[in-house]
Amino acid sequence: MSKREKMVGLSAFILIILLVVLIAPANAGVSPEVGRAIGDANSSAFIGETNLRFVDGTGASIPSGKLKSTWEGSNINIPFGTPFDSSSKAVKDNLIEGDYDVIVDNRKTTRVTFYSPANQLKVETKVNGEDFSWVTRGGNITFNATTKLNMIKGMQPNNITYKLLDTQGVQMYAVHGKTLTNISVDSTGGTSIIINTTGLDIGTYTLSIETDPDTNNGLDAEGPSVSFDVRSRGITIDAKPPKEIVTKDIVFSIETTPHTHVMLNVTWGLPSKVFFKNEQGKEVGSTILGVADKNGKLERKAYFEAIGSYEITAIEFIANTTDSIFVEIAPYTVELKTDKSTYSIGEEVVITGSATAGDKLVLKIDDEVVKWDDDDITSSKYSWKTEGETLGSHEIAMWVVGTPESLFSDPFYDLPDASVTIILLRGGLNAEVDKEFVAQGDDFTIKGTVPGRDRVDVMTIGPKGGSGHGLDPNDIVNETNGALNAPGLTYLTSGISTDGTFETDKIKVDRGADTGMYQIAVLNYGKDGVWGTKTGTNNLLKAITHNYSISLVTKTQEEILAYLMDNTVGQPGSDDLLCVVTLKVENGFIRLDAIENVLLGTELKVTGISNREVETQIVVTVEGPTNLKPQVIEVKADTKTFYNTFETSFGTATAKIGEYLVTAKDNDGHEVTTTLNIILTDEPVINFSTPALPTVEEPANQSDNESVNVTLAEALKRPVFKVAFIVAGLLVVGGAAWVILSRKEEPSGLARPRRGGLASAKRKKPQWPPQKRKKRL
Repeated sequence: MSKREKMVGLSAFILIILLVVLIAPANAGVSPEVGRAIGDANSSAFIGETNLRFVDGTGASIPSGKLKSTWEGSNINIPFGTPFDSSSKAVKDNLIEGDYDVIVDNRKTTRVTFYSPANQLKVETKVNGEDFSWVTRGGNITFNATTKLNMIKGMQPNNITYKLLDTQGVQMYAVHGKTLTNISVDSTGGTSIIINTTGLDIGTYTLSIETDPDTNNGLDAEGPSVSFDVRSRGITIDAKPPKEIVTKDIVFSIETTPHTHVMLNVTWGLPSKVFFKNEQGKEVGSTILGVADKNGKLERKAYFEAIGSYEITAIEFIANTTDSIFVEIAPYTVELKTDKSTYSIGEEVVITGSATAGDKLVLKIDDEVVKWDDDDITSSKYSWKTEGETLGSHEIAMWVVGTPESLFSDPFYDLPDASVTIILLRGGLNAEVDKEFVAQGDDFTIKGTVPGRDRVDVMTIGPKGGSGHGLDPNDIVNETNGALNAPGLTYLTSGISTDGTFETDKIKVDRGADTGMYQIAVLNYGKDGVWGTKTGTNNLLKAITHNYSISLVTKTQEEILAYLMDNTVGQPGSDDLLCVVTLKVENGFIRLDAIENVLLGTELKVTGISNREVETQIVVTVEGPTNLKPQVIEVKADTKTFYNTFETSFGTATAKIGEYLVTAKDNDGHEVTTTLNIILTDEPVINFSTPALPTVEEPANQSDNESVNVTLAEALKRPVFKVAFIVAGLLVVGGAAWVILSRKEEPSGLARPRRGGLASAKRKKPQWPPQKRKKRL
């Protein structure tokens, strides 16, 4: 090979080496032995770097000075020398994140920014590309680091360690052979690693970032931690509501990992009766597929065409885990009612109805359709004009029509879904009870009008008809001298005033009377003085039992009312009058309102409600550390509430602080208690104040006569020096190559002259150029 060719090859090799050095990665790190300069093009550093040197905008070294904070309200002044160790206690105690001017001789030379590692070493966990805090065991989870370590530029990588603590708090350095240590960040300061969780313990893990001091200029810091869970089950399902009416939608809510494919199906019950709906609301049958959103959530609706229990199971297709939930499907209900149960012919009957499922309501009166295709199933209303209608009982019935037809009733072939019976009576007799309810042991009266008549007969019919325990269970036996026994009935008469009004004496309710709704029939036998046109008697009990030959003890309320009508107002040509009213009998009760804490010396007010009659006496006591004087009060009517009320008050000036028992008791043994506290004062207000932060003082002065120490690495950061070094390197290497090639081309017959004679001739020939030991970085 010629000299020229060898020279060209060697030059090319040298150029390649230099290019490799010049285009070293921008995110390369720095060892604390080498350190780095800040203040020129790179003006940022981490608090905690151990070897920093300040330079001005031209790259000239600033051997000493001070750092002065720049933000409003701050007064931080930190002297520095070279090198500057921002991890030392004297510095770290005062240096906080922010911008600082570099001051030399009271003159700003440049500005630098220090960052707190806690704010710049962030880690997050991702599942299927989304920020997420749990993963199904067997699935993948990504650790994603975001840092600013790329600002520490040098000849080495910037390494971090993912500090992963297991469920017992023990650090894991690798998962399935994948190391979590000495991981280099990229040119943006970020990096990520995907971990498979197969075989990991179930529970909570903690993750943070730790910096490698050897590649981050001595920075030894840990960022904030996050936690994530490894779960054995990767899906949960919920149903709202868990119990629903047939054909109504139930919403199934699924929670799993983001963008996970999910399937819902029926694992208990008849799948053919279950219809899921897709995202557009279209029916798709008893199985449905879907994909969770970025938050791992998915919702699907389903309706059911048969009553019973169903189990719905959800499965996710990452680890194939499942979760199930039972839902209960109830039959639909229908409500039908009228504003009262008896009407005078000519009155308007207001009928209301509703259903919990179906498409339409059908209304019939006495088996004749009066309303069809009413699609307002939640609130149907119909007014029946009774002018010209016949006297007696009338049935009002309702059917629900819907799909599937097999689930609902047929108005022409099936029994009604709901029905009520009302009574149409001849006008002329009006009656009412003086209260809507009465407690056992109390009494009530009945009053009304019946012009031109001389008396009214009153029969009360208990909830159980002729049996049970009525208002006075012995009344009918006594009234008939033992000929008729019906403990659920009572019978009485009342005279009529000249103005046509009447009011009965107080009717006592036995303390053992059955609770529930009582039917009360008020009748008048007309001007002929007998009941109906066939009985020939003015004795009501004989008339309706055919002279006591029919037992009423086994008859229901409806049957006894039918006997009354058939033997009085219902007979052709009868001028008898009938009116039916109702009354609810309840167990007596007293209830106290809640009482808040009472301040000592203030009024203690006790209030409550009761269904006991007005003027019933109630004794209220307050007992505790001191027994207050008992109070005797009376129940009062209150138009603002459904029930009656009572109230009283106690003075607490002589009481002691502590817990007290308040008791209210009536004369029939109904009793209720509650507690309260009498306290000295209100709870104290605790005022927490935050002390002002102290002013940061400068540490002891360092020597201002630090020697200037510009290393090769620092010089290479300056463009002028960098070019000079490159040219000098090329000249040196090129010259050396020329000498080597020249020596090898000398003629073999010519010998190089030697010095020192024989002694010099025996000396070992030195190598050229001298071989230097390479220093390992």
